[in-house]
Amino acid sequence: MPANTWGFRSVRGVRRPPVEIEVDFGAGPRSLTAGMPVLDLRPATGLTPAEGPIDWTALALLPDTTTVVWSGSDRGLGEALGARPTITALDWGDAAGDLDLRRTCLDRVRLGCAELGSVRLPQSMTFLFLHRSPAGLRVEAPEEGRGLRLSLLRHGAGDVVPAGLRLTPVVRVGAGGEFSAARLAPLANLRELVVEFEAPPGALTEAERLREHPGLQSLTLIDGYGLDPAALPRVDRLHLVGARQATVDELRHRWGDSLTVENARAESWFDEDRRG
Repeated sequence: MPANTWGFRSVRGVRRPPVEIEVDFGAGPRSLTAGMPVLDLRPATGLTPAEGPIDWTALALLPDTTTVVWSGSDRGLGEALGARPTITALDWGDAAGDLDLRRTCLDRVRLGCAELGSVRLPQSMTFLFLHRSPAGLRVEAPEEGRGLRLSLLRHGAGDVVPAGLRLTPVVRVGAGGEFSAARLAPLANLRELVVEFEAPPGALTEAERLREHPGLQSLTLIDGYGLDPAALPRVDRLHLVGARQATVDELRHRWGDSLTVENARAESWFDEDRRG
């Protein structure tokens, strides 16, 4: 029988109007869309009070929420997330004090760490993003981070690889103009490293210290226009995204097909940039 011969209109692809619900986290009733996947609960949004108790039970009214955005001290959030296994991602800016997330089902956590003393992570963790990581920051992770992918964002001169992540195999660093490989010394299980330089000159200093990581298999350098090709130790795979053509030519002799390159720049490109 031919499809739709009964004269009924197909409802496939018809958008249903969003359902609005009323929630109150302690700052007064607010109307929210029931199916929102990302929920920004920072007090600045007005959803939660700047001071005083927060009624975290309101999270039960938002079953489709999988990501929570928060800032400041805990104020009961860690315990509340432990009761909501469907929430798997947390973006916590300006985290402060000592955090215990072990009872949660979080898979992905991003923390602003300037005022953070310590954090305990759950078994479910896969991705950890740390915005700054000052000396003294302590991270307690299952198996010392063996199952983690760690991103160190805006990693400055005073930042370190936090204690407790010794066995983390995959690390990405967002550096300034320079990054010293000596900062990776606490890592004993490094397999894959990505360094993205966010300012000139884009130089990997003390590159010979990478030899302290015999298990390192893959090295990616982004916008490393200040690289010294002679200082780079051999790894199985080297990937350059943004590099001087002269650097690429020199490394090609050593790496052969193990070197992959995107956006190699001739010296004329830098001359035009300086004139601009």
